[in-house]
Amino acid sequence: MGDQADDMDDVEPGGGEDLDEEDSGDEDGEEEEEEDDDDDEQRLAEIKSLRAQLKQDAGSFSLRMRLTALLKAEADLPGVRKAREALAAARPLPEAAWLEWIDDEERLASGDELREVIRLAERASADGLSVAVWLRYVRLTAKLQAPHLLPAIDAAAEGDFSGEAAAAAPDAGAAGAHAVRAALERALTPCGLHVSDGAQLWNAYEAFEATQLRGAGGAEPEQRARVRKLWRRRLAVPHFGMDGAWQRYAQFEVGGAAGGGVDAGGGAEGLSDAAKREVEATERVYTSASRGASARRQHELKVAAAAASAGAASGPWGAGENTEWGAWEAYLAYETSPALGGNDPWRVRLLYERMLTPTADAWARADAAATETTAAFIASHEAGELPPTLDPSALPPCARPALWRRYILFLTEHLPAPALRVEATARAIRCCAAEPWLWVERLRALEEARTPAPEVRTNSLWIYLCIYLCVYS
Repeated sequence: MGDQADDMDDVEPGGGEDLDEEDSGDEDGEEEEEEDDDDDEQRLAEIKSLRAQLKQDAGSFSLRMRLTALLKAEADLPGVRKAREALAAARPLPEAAWLEWIDDEERLASGDELREVIRLAERASADGLSVAVWLRYVRLTAKLQAPHLLPAIDAAAEGDFSGEAAAAAPDAGAAGAHAVRAALERALTPCGLHVSDGAQLWNAYEAFEATQLRGAGGAEPEQRARVRKLWRRRLAVPHFGMDGAWQRYAQFEVGGAAGGGVDAGGGAEGLSDAAKREVEATERVYTSASRGASARRQHELKVAAAAASAGAASGPWGAGENTEWGAWEAYLAYETSPALGGNDPWRVRLLYERMLTPTADAWARADAAATETTAAFIASHEAGELPPTLDPSALPPCARPALWRRYILFLTEHLPAPALRVEATARAIRCCAAEPWLWVERLRALEEARTPAPEVRTNSLWIYLCIYLCVYS
């Protein structure tokens, strides 16, 4: 007993506080668990409520986005996938929604499972013009076929040309290099002319070919010619960041010349006559493209500013250069005017594609406008007044039938390829499903493309239904 008393005497006065802290920690942990349980119950209740609401309003994009977010928080993978498929079936998804979906699936995929993620990226690219989505497609292809190239491609897309990532990348092999090059070419077809964002793809292509040049060995002359051809293509396209691209081209020529090269101003020293002519020709196209990029800069800035303040416009078109449509209209006027340096139908098509691609808040704005119009319609009906019409300026460009009609008429007149009309009308009827004219154009496009009869008949039924609802509702 004496020993026990001595032991008790050795206990410091603060020992009781330690026990109290342990008890307090247990209580805090229990409280956190209770809070987590409460959060789970609230999420489950909200999920149930959202599903009930969607039965009444199946077309609400905002409700579906919220449901997807809650299911993801619950780690309900089958539910998230099902919700996203329903979301994508209803309307074209914004870039951010597609990228989140692709990222989630990429984290879960390994080996050949990446092929399914690549197909998902291809689906995303069909929903609208997005450089970020196409970059993800290129990156996924590289991850599957040549994973050692990823650091160089990622660094270049972000504008990092320090060379460390590229120098560390081993040879991709013939099959892997061919697959990545094909993916880059496929991405450049829709996005290579993009003035503000296209440089990201060109940068990735540049880094890829530079990596291939480092490991070319005996095939160096052939690879060097391929790189030079890529530079010639790139420097002929107006886009932001051209000065840096020209300087890197100058360094490339310096590296290929014995005791000479090209200075940043384009002067060639120590090069052969043929090389000098190549440099001079490249400089001419670069100078012309640089002027084109400078001329378009003001329009790019206006479009970006208008998109940031979207929804503040008034009037049937949201008139005025500072509004969303006004900024795009001024840009389109520039690209369609030979006097101003435009008149390239592919550039005009690119602008329409950019304008009609859903932005992050596009469908939330469309849902809000529809809700407001419905409420006004009910109020006017109860008051015995004429029903109001939906103000187009409250809608994002992708939800305005008149803009889709203008785009499709442009394609018909200037780029009458059936495949382009099929692609455009497919998205048009998903964005503006209640517009009969767009359904008629969809049917015409399918007929011109000699689409199999079952699909034509299916679209015809939708056209008849749409017209019936518009006439008799």
